Amino acid sequence: MNSDPDIAEAQECCPSQECLPEPEKIALQQRVSIIERVKGLATHHAFLSIFDQGLVAGASFVTSVLVGRYGGKEMLGLYALAWSLTLFLRSVQEQVVSAPYVIYCRRKTGRRLAGYAGSSLLHQGTFSLLSIAGLSAAIPVVLWQSPGSPMVSVLAILTLAIPAVLLREFARHYDFAHFKIYRAITLDGAATALQLILLATLLYWNSLTAVTALAAMAIACFVPTVVWLIAGASRFRFNARRSVKDWNRNWFFAKWAVASQLLGSAMTFVAPWIIVLTHGEAATGVFAAGSTLVGIANMFVIGVANYIGPKTAEAYAEGGVNRLVAVLKNTVTLFIVVLGIFCIGAFGIGNVLAAFVYGGDFAVAGPIIAILSLNMFANALSITAGNGLWAMHEPAANFRADVASIVVGVIATVALIGPFGAAGAAFALLASGVADCVIRFAILRVAVANRRRQEGARNG
Repeated sequence: MNSDPDIAEAQECCPSQECLPEPEKIALQQRVSIIERVKGLATHHAFLSIFDQGLVAGASFVTSVLVGRYGGKEMLGLYALAWSLTLFLRSVQEQVVSAPYVIYCRRKTGRRLAGYAGSSLLHQGTFSLLSIAGLSAAIPVVLWQSPGSPMVSVLAILTLAIPAVLLREFARHYDFAHFKIYRAITLDGAATALQLILLATLLYWNSLTAVTALAAMAIACFVPTVVWLIAGASRFRFNARRSVKDWNRNWFFAKWAVASQLLGSAMTFVAPWIIVLTHGEAATGVFAAGSTLVGIANMFVIGVANYIGPKTAEAYAEGGVNRLVAVLKNTVTLFIVVLGIFCIGAFGIGNVLAAFVYGGDFAVAGPIIAILSLNMFANALSITAGNGLWAMHEPAANFRADVASIVVGVIATVALIGPFGAAGAAFALLASGVADCVIRFAILRVAVANRRRQEGARNG
C-alpha cells in the first residue's frame, strides 16, 4: 500500500489512472517515480551507514566547535590545517588500499579472502609509515620558514596520531566492504565516546588546544581499533609474497583512482593553506567554521557513499549495467531531495547558525556556508558518478573529469582568493566542483551506453 496519501487517494479513485487528465497523470507518475527511487536506496543498511558516519562526523564537529569557541579563530585555523592533512591522507589511503579491496574482495572466499585481507592490512601499514615520514619531513621545513610557529607542535602531534587514525579508517572500510555495518558502528561508537570523554576532561582542566585535541583523537582511534584487530585476527592471513602480488594488481586499479583523488580533492585540501598564507590564521578559522557546519550535511553524503561504493560494485557484478544504473538513479534522487533542503537552509540562516555554534565573531561565515553547501551538493553527485565508473572497472575515466576540475579550480583560486579571502576560496571550490560534476556525468553516460552495447552484443 502506498504511504503517500495523495497518491493513495488517486489510485483508489482511479486505479488505472485512465480517468485523470494527461497533465495530472504525468505529474502523478513522476511523483511515484521519485518516491520509489528514494525508497530504493532507503534500505536498512544504508541508514545504518549514515548513522555510523554521523558518529564519526559528530566527533569531528564537536572537536572543531570546542576548539573554535575556547581557542578563537587562530586556534581553529591551526586545527583546520592539521585536519586538512588528516583528510588528505585518509582519502589517499582509501583509494590505494580500501577501494581496490571493495572491488576485488567479492571474487574471493575462505582462505583466499583472508589472504587478500591480510595483504590489504600490510598495504595499510606501509602507507602509514610513508605518512609518518612525510609529516616528519615537513617539521624542519616549517621550523626553517617560521621558527617558533605553533604549527610545529601541531605537526609533531599529528605525526604521532596519524597511524591510529588511518588504521581506524581501514577497519571501517573493511567492515563496509563486507556489509558488517553493526561492527563498524560498534567501533565508531566506542571511538566517539572515548574522544568526547577526553575532550570533556581537557575542558575541565582548561587544557584544550589544537595539539591536545589531536592527541585526544589519536587515543580515541587507537584503543577501539586495537580491540577490533585482536577480536578479528582470524579474518587476516599474512604472506609477504602474496602481499606484493596483490599490491601489483591493486595498483593497476588504484593508480587512476589515486591520480583522480589527488586532482579532484586538491582544491579542498589546499584551500586552507592558501588562505593562511594570504590572509592569516583568523581567516582560515572562519573558513574552517563554514566548512565544519556544511559538514553536518556532508556526513550524510559520506554515509551514503560508504554504502553505495560496495553496493554499486555488487550491483554491476550481479546484474550488469542496468542494475548499476538503477542504484545510481536512486542515489541521485536521494541527494537531490535531502541536500536541496539543506542548501535552502544554508542560504537562509547560515550566518545565524555560525554565530550560534561558534560565537558572534563567526557570523561572517554565513556566505561561506551558503557557497560551500552548493559545492557539497555538486560533490555528492560527482561521488555517485565516480562510484558508477569504479564499479565498471573504469577508474581512469574519472581522471579526465578531475583534470578539468583542477584547471577550473586553479584559475578561480588565482582570481578570487587574493581579493575575497575565505569567500573567494569557497567560490573557487564551487567552480571546481560544478565542472567536475558535469564532466563526470557526461563520461558516465558514454560509459553506460558502451557497456549496454557490449552486453547486448553478448546476449544477442
